[in-house]
Amino acid sequence: MAMVQGFGILPLAAQLPILNEKEWLGYFTGFETRKVRWSFSSDGKSVLRVVGDKGALVSDKLSIPVEFVVEETTPDGKTAVRGLIPESLESAQAPTTKPKGVVIHAKVRGDVAVELTIDEDSGKLSVGGRVLDPGPTVKNPLKFSIRVRFPNAYPDDSPTADKKKAKAFEAKTKNDRIQLIRVDKSRGKQSLSEAVEADAATALNGPGIAMTEIEIGGYKDRKFQLVATENSLMNLTGLKPGPMSGGFVIAWSADSAKDPQGKARLIVEVK
Repeated sequence: MAMVQGFGILPLAAQLPILNEKEWLGYFTGFETRKVRWSFSSDGKSVLRVVGDKGALVSDKLSIPVEFVVEETTPDGKTAVRGLIPESLESAQAPTTKPKGVVIHAKVRGDVAVELTIDEDSGKLSVGGRVLDPGPTVKNPLKFSIRVRFPNAYPDDSPTADKKKAKAFEAKTKNDRIQLIRVDKSRGKQSLSEAVEADAATALNGPGIAMTEIEIGGYKDRKFQLVATENSLMNLTGLKPGPMSGGFVIAWSADSAKDPQGKARLIVEVK
Protein backbone atom coordinates (compact mmCIF):
# COMPACT_ATOMS: atom_id res chain seq x y z
CA MET A 1 0.00 0.00 0.00
CA ALA A 2 2.82 2.38 0.84
CA MET A 3 4.20 1.96 -2.67
CA VAL A 4 0.86 2.86 -4.23
CA GLN A 5 0.52 5.93 -2.05
CA GLY A 6 4.04 6.96 -2.97
CA PHE A 7 3.05 7.31 -6.63
CA GLY A 8 0.17 9.59 -5.69
CA ILE A 9 -2.90 10.00 -7.88
CA LEU A 10 -1.91 10.52 -11.52
CA PRO A 11 -4.02 13.00 -13.50
CA LEU A 12 -6.12 11.50 -16.29
CA ALA A 13 -4.93 12.25 -19.81
CA ALA A 14 -7.14 14.89 -21.43
CA GLN A 15 -7.80 15.30 -25.13
CA LEU A 16 -10.28 17.21 -27.23
CA PRO A 17 -13.86 15.90 -27.29
CA ILE A 18 -15.01 14.04 -30.40
CA LEU A 19 -17.88 14.14 -32.86
CA ASN A 20 -20.73 11.63 -32.48
CA GLU A 21 -21.36 11.00 -36.18
CA LYS A 22 -20.31 7.47 -37.19
CA GLU A 23 -17.93 8.57 -39.97
CA TRP A 24 -16.35 11.20 -37.72
CA LEU A 25 -15.77 9.20 -34.54
CA GLY A 26 -12.39 10.09 -33.06
CA TYR A 27 -12.31 13.55 -34.64
CA PHE A 28 -12.73 16.95 -33.05
CA THR A 29 -13.34 18.81 -36.29
CA GLY A 30 -13.15 18.49 -40.04
CA PHE A 31 -15.20 18.90 -43.21
CA GLU A 32 -15.84 17.13 -46.48
CA THR A 33 -16.70 18.36 -49.98
CA ARG A 34 -17.01 16.58 -53.31
CA LYS A 35 -13.26 16.96 -53.76
CA VAL A 36 -11.58 16.80 -50.36
CA ARG A 37 -11.96 15.61 -46.79
CA TRP A 38 -9.98 17.22 -43.99
CA SER A 39 -9.95 15.98 -40.42
CA PHE A 40 -8.44 16.96 -37.07
CA SER A 41 -8.48 14.19 -34.47
CA SER A 42 -8.87 14.55 -30.73
CA ASP A 43 -5.14 13.92 -30.30
CA GLY A 44 -4.09 16.61 -32.79
CA LYS A 45 -3.46 14.56 -35.93
CA SER A 46 -4.59 16.44 -39.03
CA VAL A 47 -5.00 14.79 -42.44
CA LEU A 48 -6.08 15.89 -45.91
CA ARG A 49 -7.56 13.26 -48.26
CA VAL A 50 -8.75 13.61 -51.84
CA VAL A 51 -12.28 12.50 -52.74
CA GLY A 52 -12.60 10.78 -56.12
CA ASP A 53 -15.32 11.30 -58.72
CA LYS A 54 -17.50 8.54 -57.21
CA GLY A 55 -17.14 9.83 -53.66
CA ALA A 56 -14.46 7.33 -52.58
CA LEU A 57 -11.45 8.53 -50.62
CA VAL A 58 -8.00 7.93 -52.06
CA SER A 59 -5.84 5.24 -50.49
CA ASP A 60 -4.57 5.78 -46.94
CA LYS A 61 -1.10 5.68 -48.49
CA LEU A 62 -1.90 8.99 -50.19
CA SER A 63 -3.16 10.76 -47.07
CA ILE A 64 -1.52 14.18 -46.70
CA PRO A 65 -0.66 15.07 -43.09
CA VAL A 66 -1.09 18.73 -42.13
CA GLU A 67 1.21 19.10 -39.14
CA PHE A 68 1.06 21.93 -36.60
CA VAL A 69 4.54 22.28 -35.09
CA VAL A 70 7.00 24.68 -33.50
CA GLU A 71 10.43 25.01 -35.09
CA GLU A 72 13.40 25.83 -32.84
CA THR A 73 16.52 27.27 -34.46
CA THR A 74 19.56 25.97 -32.57
CA PRO A 75 22.87 27.88 -32.30
CA ASP A 76 24.41 25.76 -35.06
CA GLY A 77 21.70 26.90 -37.46
CA LYS A 78 19.82 23.62 -37.50
CA THR A 79 16.08 23.25 -36.96
CA ALA A 80 14.53 21.14 -34.22
CA VAL A 81 10.83 20.39 -34.64
CA ARG A 82 8.49 20.19 -31.65
CA GLY A 83 5.09 18.53 -32.18
CA LEU A 84 1.84 19.01 -30.28
CA ILE A 85 1.38 17.20 -26.97
CA PRO A 86 -2.00 15.43 -27.40
CA GLU A 87 -2.96 15.69 -23.72
CA SER A 88 -2.51 19.46 -23.78
CA LEU A 89 -5.11 20.20 -26.48
CA GLU A 90 -8.14 22.23 -25.42
CA SER A 91 -10.79 24.38 -27.04
CA ALA A 92 -13.79 26.41 -25.91
CA GLN A 93 -15.69 25.29 -29.01
CA ALA A 94 -17.66 22.08 -29.37
CA PRO A 95 -16.72 19.41 -31.95
CA THR A 96 -17.96 20.40 -35.40
CA THR A 97 -17.93 19.50 -39.11
CA LYS A 98 -18.41 23.18 -39.93
CA PRO A 99 -15.27 24.77 -38.51
CA LYS A 100 -15.66 28.54 -38.25
CA GLY A 101 -13.31 30.48 -36.01
CA VAL A 102 -12.16 27.35 -34.18
CA VAL A 103 -9.35 28.10 -31.73
CA ILE A 104 -7.31 25.37 -30.09
CA HIS A 105 -4.74 25.91 -27.37
CA ALA A 106 -1.96 23.40 -26.87
CA LYS A 107 1.62 22.92 -25.76
CA VAL A 108 4.70 21.39 -27.32
CA ARG A 109 7.71 19.91 -25.56
CA GLY A 110 9.48 22.47 -23.39
CA ASP A 111 6.21 23.87 -22.01
CA VAL A 112 5.83 26.09 -25.08
CA ALA A 113 2.23 27.30 -25.41
CA VAL A 114 0.69 27.69 -28.87
CA GLU A 115 -2.61 28.67 -30.44
CA LEU A 116 -4.11 27.05 -33.55
CA THR A 117 -6.84 28.61 -35.68
CA ILE A 118 -9.06 26.67 -38.07
CA ASP A 119 -11.71 27.75 -40.59
CA GLU A 120 -13.48 26.29 -43.60
CA ASP A 121 -14.75 28.65 -46.28
CA SER A 122 -16.46 27.36 -49.43
CA GLY A 123 -14.49 24.12 -49.32
CA LYS A 124 -11.15 25.79 -48.59
CA LEU A 125 -9.15 24.99 -45.46
CA SER A 126 -7.83 28.10 -43.71
CA VAL A 127 -5.40 27.49 -40.86
CA GLY A 128 -2.96 29.51 -38.83
CA GLY A 129 -1.36 29.77 -35.42
CA ARG A 130 1.24 31.39 -33.22
CA VAL A 131 3.48 30.85 -30.21
CA LEU A 132 1.78 32.32 -27.15
CA ASP A 133 4.46 31.61 -24.55
CA PRO A 134 7.98 30.24 -25.20
CA GLY A 135 8.03 28.66 -21.76
CA PRO A 136 10.70 28.80 -19.06
CA THR A 137 13.38 26.56 -20.57
CA VAL A 138 13.67 27.21 -24.32
CA LYS A 139 16.13 30.01 -25.05
CA ASN A 140 16.51 29.63 -28.81
CA PRO A 141 14.30 31.37 -31.41
CA LEU A 142 10.94 29.67 -31.98
CA LYS A 143 8.60 29.77 -34.95
CA PHE A 144 5.11 28.33 -35.35
CA SER A 145 4.85 26.34 -38.56
CA ILE A 146 2.30 24.30 -40.50
CA ARG A 147 3.76 21.51 -42.63
CA VAL A 148 1.77 19.97 -45.48
CA ARG A 149 3.51 16.68 -46.11
CA PHE A 150 2.97 15.18 -49.58
CA PRO A 151 3.95 11.48 -49.53
CA ASN A 152 5.16 9.32 -52.40
CA ALA A 153 2.43 9.86 -54.99
CA TYR A 154 2.90 6.41 -56.51
CA PRO A 155 3.70 4.05 -53.61
CA ASP A 156 2.66 0.93 -55.53
CA ASP A 157 4.72 1.70 -58.63
CA SER A 158 8.38 0.76 -58.67
CA PRO A 159 11.01 1.09 -61.42
CA THR A 160 10.59 -1.61 -64.02
CA ALA A 161 12.45 -2.87 -67.06
CA ASP A 162 9.14 -3.72 -68.69
CA LYS A 163 8.91 -1.18 -71.51
CA LYS A 164 5.13 -1.31 -71.69
CA LYS A 165 4.71 -0.66 -67.96
CA ALA A 166 7.41 2.02 -68.01
CA LYS A 167 5.64 3.81 -70.86
CA ALA A 168 2.31 3.64 -69.04
CA PHE A 169 3.88 5.12 -65.91
CA GLU A 170 5.50 7.89 -67.93
CA ALA A 171 2.13 8.77 -69.49
CA LYS A 172 0.51 8.81 -66.04
CA THR A 173 3.07 11.19 -64.57
CA LYS A 174 4.01 13.42 -67.52
CA ASN A 175 1.80 16.32 -66.35
CA ASP A 176 2.80 16.15 -62.68
CA ARG A 177 4.24 19.51 -61.74
CA ILE A 178 4.57 22.23 -59.15
CA GLN A 179 4.16 25.87 -60.14
CA LEU A 180 4.70 28.76 -57.77
CA ILE A 181 4.68 32.50 -57.31
CA ARG A 182 7.22 33.81 -54.85
CA VAL A 183 6.75 36.73 -52.46
CA ASP A 184 8.79 38.93 -54.82
CA LYS A 185 6.30 38.10 -57.65
CA SER A 186 8.81 35.95 -59.54
CA ARG A 187 7.62 32.58 -60.80
CA GLY A 188 9.01 29.08 -60.77
CA LYS A 189 8.01 25.58 -61.86
CA GLN A 190 9.32 22.05 -61.72
CA SER A 191 8.21 18.75 -63.20
CA LEU A 192 7.59 16.24 -60.42
CA SER A 193 8.62 13.34 -62.64
CA GLU A 194 12.10 14.69 -63.35
CA ALA A 195 14.93 13.87 -60.96
CA VAL A 196 16.25 16.72 -58.80
CA GLU A 197 18.96 17.08 -56.20
CA ALA A 198 18.16 17.58 -52.53
CA ASP A 199 19.24 21.24 -52.73
CA ALA A 200 16.80 22.01 -55.58
CA ALA A 201 14.41 23.53 -53.03
CA THR A 202 16.75 26.48 -52.46
CA ALA A 203 16.36 27.76 -56.01
CA LEU A 204 12.64 27.01 -56.12
CA ASN A 205 11.96 28.79 -52.83
CA GLY A 206 13.87 32.00 -53.54
CA PRO A 207 12.81 34.55 -50.90
CA GLY A 208 9.75 32.45 -50.06
CA ILE A 209 6.61 31.22 -51.77
CA ALA A 210 3.31 33.15 -51.74
CA MET A 211 1.25 30.72 -53.82
CA THR A 212 1.80 27.27 -55.25
CA GLU A 213 -0.27 24.92 -57.38
CA ILE A 214 0.54 21.23 -57.37
CA GLU A 215 -0.80 18.78 -59.93
CA ILE A 216 -0.32 15.04 -59.36
CA GLY A 217 -2.01 12.36 -61.43
CA GLY A 218 -1.96 9.91 -58.53
CA TYR A 219 -4.52 12.11 -56.76
CA LYS A 220 -7.32 11.52 -59.27
CA ASP A 221 -6.01 14.48 -61.30
CA ARG A 222 -6.95 16.89 -58.54
CA LYS A 223 -4.96 20.10 -58.20
CA PHE A 224 -3.77 21.47 -54.88
CA GLN A 225 -3.52 25.24 -54.44
CA LEU A 226 -1.77 26.59 -51.34
CA VAL A 227 -1.76 30.31 -50.55
CA ALA A 228 0.13 32.18 -47.83
CA THR A 229 -1.73 35.34 -46.85
CA GLU A 230 -0.10 38.67 -46.01
CA ASN A 231 2.84 38.55 -43.57
CA SER A 232 3.44 34.85 -44.17
CA LEU A 233 5.19 32.61 -46.69
CA MET A 234 5.89 29.01 -47.62
CA ASN A 235 9.04 27.03 -48.32
CA LEU A 236 9.55 23.74 -50.08
CA THR A 237 11.54 21.27 -48.01
CA GLY A 238 12.07 17.56 -47.39
CA LEU A 239 13.43 16.84 -50.85
CA LYS A 240 15.52 13.76 -51.58
CA PRO A 241 17.55 13.11 -54.74
CA GLY A 242 15.20 11.80 -57.42
CA PRO A 243 11.73 12.75 -58.74
CA MET A 244 9.77 15.06 -56.44
CA SER A 245 6.78 12.74 -56.79
CA GLY A 246 8.66 10.64 -54.23
CA GLY A 247 7.60 13.10 -51.53
CA PHE A 248 8.11 16.66 -50.30
CA VAL A 249 6.89 19.13 -47.69
CA ILE A 250 5.39 22.60 -48.00
CA ALA A 251 6.16 24.48 -44.76
CA TRP A 252 4.17 27.63 -43.91
CA SER A 253 5.07 30.23 -41.29
CA ALA A 254 4.18 33.81 -40.46
CA ASP A 255 6.40 36.76 -39.60
CA SER A 256 5.64 37.12 -35.88
CA ALA A 257 7.04 40.67 -35.81
CA LYS A 258 4.57 41.80 -38.49
CA ASP A 259 1.76 39.51 -37.37
CA PRO A 260 1.85 39.38 -33.54
CA GLN A 261 -1.88 38.58 -33.29
CA GLY A 262 -1.60 35.56 -35.57
CA LYS A 263 -3.94 36.80 -38.30
CA ALA A 264 -1.95 35.29 -41.20
CA ARG A 265 -3.29 32.10 -42.74
CA LEU A 266 -2.37 29.17 -44.93
CA ILE A 267 -5.24 28.48 -47.33
CA VAL A 268 -5.48 25.07 -48.95
CA GLU A 269 -7.86 24.34 -51.81
CA VAL A 270 -8.31 21.15 -53.78
CA LYS A 271 -9.66 21.73 -57.29
